[in-house]
Amino acid sequence: GVQTCALPIFIPVSPSILLRIPLIPAFILTFFVYYRYVKSIYDEKTGLISSFLLIFTYSFLEYNHLGRGYLFALMFGIVLLYALNQIKSGFRKRYQYAIITSLVLGTYTVPSFIYFLIPVLLFYLLFYYKKDSEKAWLLFKISFTAGILIFILYTPILLVSGNYNFMRDRKSTRLNSS
Repeated sequence: GVQTCALPIFIPVSPSILLRIPLIPAFILTFFVYYRYVKSIYDEKTGLISSFLLIFTYSFLEYNHLGRGYLFALMFGIVLLYALNQIKSGFRKRYQYAIITSLVLGTYTVPSFIYFLIPVLLFYLLFYYKKDSEKAWLLFKISFTAGILIFILYTPILLVSGNYNFMRDRKSTRLNSS
C-alpha cells in the first residue's frame, strides 16, 4: 500500500494520486525524446508511428499508472540512447550532460537500471572505438564521472543498510549451503 505522510493535511488529494502526478511529465518527455531518437535514425513518419506504438507497449501501459520509478527508468534509458546517438555528429555539452544525468538518475531511480546501461555503454564504447577512439575515450570519461556520482549517491544507503541488506531481497529466504 501507499504510505501516508503529513502532506495530505496540506493538500486535500489522495497520496496515491500525488505519487502519480510526476508520471505525466515523464510520459510526455519519454514520448517526445523517443520520437526525436527514432526520427534522428530514420525519418519523421517512422518517428511518429514508432512513438505511438511505444505508448501501447506493455511496459508503457503497466508503468504509466504505477507510482513507482519504472517509467522514469524507461525515460532515462531513452534519453541515454538519444544522447549517445547524437554524439556521433559531435560531442556537444548538452549531450554529455544528458548522458551523465540519465546514467545517474536512472540508476538512482531504479537500481536494476544498471542491467540496461552496461550493455548499452559497452556497445557504444566499442562502436565509437572502431570509428573514432577520441569519442570512445570521451564517452569512457563521461561514464566514469557518472559512475563516481552514482557511488557517491549510493554511499549513504550502503552505510545505513550495509552491503548485505542492500544486495538481497528482504522477502526471500536464505538458502543454507550445508
